Order: sequence, then C-alpha cells, then structure tokens
Amino acid sequence: LMILSVVVLRRTIKEPTHVEGVGDSSSGSIGILEALASVVRQREKSAMRMLLAIFFWFIAWNGIEAFFTLYGREVWNVSEATGALYMGFFSVTLVAFAIPSGFIATAVGRARIIRIGLTVLSICLVGLGLLAHDSLGRPIVEAINGVLGLGCDAAGQARLLGAMLANIGIIVPALMGLAGLSWALINTNSYPMVVDMAVRAQTGAYTGLYYLFSSLAAITGPPVFGLLRDALGTRALFPFSVVCVIVALVFMAGVRKGDPTRTGLSDAK
Repeated sequence: LMILSVVVLRRTIKEPTHVEGVGDSSSGSIGILEALASVVRQREKSAMRMLLAIFFWFIAWNGIEAFFTLYGREVWNVSEATGALYMGFFSVTLVAFAIPSGFIATAVGRARIIRIGLTVLSICLVGLGLLAHDSLGRPIVEAINGVLGLGCDAAGQARLLGAMLANIGIIVPALMGLAGLSWALINTNSYPMVVDMAVRAQTGAYTGLYYLFSSLAAITGPPVFGLLRDALGTRALFPFSVVCVIVALVFMAGVRKGDPTRTGLSDAK
C-alpha cells in the first residue's frame, strides 16, 4: 500500500518548479531548527503558544489512547474488547465530523472552534473521570448528590454515583462520541493554523514544527502518565488529561494569528 501510495503521488501531484518567496533573503526557506528559533524569538507569540497548545492536547489524548482499555478493565470492570468498543465511538464521530469541522471553522474562525473543542473535550474527560467508586472527583459527585437531595443507598454510596456506574454502558459511549466530535474540531483545524502563520516558502519548516511538537507529546504522554499511575493509580488518567487540556486551552487563549477569517491568508504571518 505504501509503494502504491508513492506511485500515485508521483504521477498525480505536479509540484511547481519555483516556490513563491524562495530566493528572497527576508522570507527564504529555512530548516526546522531555524524555524523553531525564529518562533521563539518572535515578539508576537501566537505561533509558540499554538505549538505548546498542540503539545499539551496531544499529551492529554495520547495518555488516554495508551491506557484506555487498561482503565476500563481496572476501574469500570469491563473487558478489553468492550473498552476497545467504547474507543470506537470516539473514532466514528472523529471521522464523521472531520470535514464538517473544517467548514464550521471557516465560518466562525479556527481559533474559536478549537477553543470550543477543547472546552467540550475537557467536560467529556471530567465526566469519564467521575465514573468510578474511588475517583479523585468523588467529592464532587457527592456534593452534587447532596444538592439534589438524592441521599445514599444501603451501602452508604451516593445514589447519583450508583446510577452513573449502573449506566456505564450508555454514558461512556456517549461521552466518547462527544469527545471524538470535539477532537475533530481541534485536530482538523490545528495544522492549517500553524501553516498559515508561515510565509509560503517556510510552510515545510512549520509543518515540521507541527509534527515535532505532536510527536514529542506522543513520546512524552504515556511515560508521564505511567509515573502518575505508579504514584496515584489508574484513576489518575482522566484528571491528568483534563489538566493538560486546560493548559492547552490557556495557551490557545493567546493565539491571535493563523485564522484566515480574521487576518487573511496574505498577512497571516
């Protein structure tokens, strides 16, 4: 398949012999290390904030992706096959909303739609993290249970928590599906934002920066959560991911470039 893909690309993609901007000393092509140094030195920090946001939201999701079935077995008492099925709801909605999310972002702005996606994703992760007898957020569930006046069952467990745990087979797929939708809003629009922060001759270098930060997150996320799991147990998975998503949201709040609906492609840098 890879060989076939290369052949198709070679025969169907006609690249220009001259790239606009190359040869201009002020905006010529640069390597990835030069691009990173340039991003760090820029007075306007949108590109740096965007890359850091990408790093943190990929850390959040890569940790979940690596340990989700283990979490399902140890915390929700479901089989690995069931855990994989739950993860499938995420994948289905991600694919279904990938193209629509691009059109939505064109209408309302990429940065705004990514912030909405991060907010929805954090809510989904909080909900998933509360679905456990010994979750770190159990005091929150008990407080809500008290406000609603639901009381406790014969075993002393908050009735709200009992109802949530009894309906894991409904709640988890619903939250995972919503998380997939939010991930489509985030991931579909992040790469175009990074590229639109570069002049045309430097799109390759900025593409490299995008994959550098996302790959670093893929390398960093699982080991970091592994250390947390050793210290706090598997229940730390979703709180850890929520914190990372919130950090990404904070960085995204400072991004002011890379959105053609606001600045136009010609002056995105």
